[in-house]
Amino acid sequence: MNLKRNIIFVIFIGVLVSLGLVIYLVPGIADVLTKTVTAEYGNFQVTDDADFYIVRDEMVYLSASEGYINYYLEQNEMVRKGTRVLELIPASLETSDQEKYNDLRTQLGNRVAIQGSYQSESSGILSYYVDGYEGIFNPETMEALAYEDVVKFDIEQENLVRETAYAQEPIYKICKNDIWYLMTWVNRGDVSKYQPGKDVIVYLPKGDIKARVYNIIADGERWKVILSSNRYYVDFAQRRKIGATVLTSDYKGIIIPNESITSIDEEIGVYVINKKGEKVFTPISIYASNGDDSCIAVEFYYNEEGDKINTVDIYDTLVRKAN
Repeated sequence: MNLKRNIIFVIFIGVLVSLGLVIYLVPGIADVLTKTVTAEYGNFQVTDDADFYIVRDEMVYLSASEGYINYYLEQNEMVRKGTRVLELIPASLETSDQEKYNDLRTQLGNRVAIQGSYQSESSGILSYYVDGYEGIFNPETMEALAYEDVVKFDIEQENLVRETAYAQEPIYKICKNDIWYLMTWVNRGDVSKYQPGKDVIVYLPKGDIKARVYNIIADGERWKVILSSNRYYVDFAQRRKIGATVLTSDYKGIIIPNESITSIDEEIGVYVINKKGEKVFTPISIYASNGDDSCIAVEFYYNEEGDKINTVDIYDTLVRKAN
């Protein structure tokens, strides 16, 4: 009997010791298994790819009579007010092609002018391309344009260069280039990339330009974004719809995964693992963010009250998934 009691006692003690080990070791094991990420310094860029519509202040000039065209200037030349673009040598033409530009002329609306001198009435970029949407895509109307209407437009460029012209046919246009616009529509998840008044870089097929976020307008489930620019772009006076990549943010700082970010009492921060292996909530200041990562201040930042706040430093160990 004594042997049996001793065995039971030994088993009982073993169970107690095992329970003690579980109680004291499990938290440590959990900490070891916690997934972490190292805070690293780097360059953080936020971009957006979209199709833009070029909006210009432009005027299409019509021929005053019929005849043969003698061009003085080429496509994309900069002209001053009063510059003579071409001459029209009077001649009687056959009537077979007389109605070719009727629909286009009607579609131009009030963005047309007739004058027999063929001199530019304003300074700007000369273009021999029209698409019929000059009266729709202009600075006065762009903010009222709706996505559901614009996507239905069948935009095609018409090259006006030819040997002859009939009366009141489009023959060239002048596009003011002191300021022009790029307009697009983005989803709600992407609109936060744009901030009114902020400068951005637009990477276009034939070069990049600097632009500024002119306005952001709600349009149903989308947001209309309008950029303004005064920089020269080679296809500015010819293209209407163009694909582009916009660099909306370019920062240097610590780059961390968004899943590391949490909040306590409305203060945004992350959990930093200190030298003792403890998780310490540390406030952060976010420069920019995308769907996966964020760029934050390094070592310290100043809050709205002007107080210096210590924050994450390079090579700190962060909890990868805070929540």
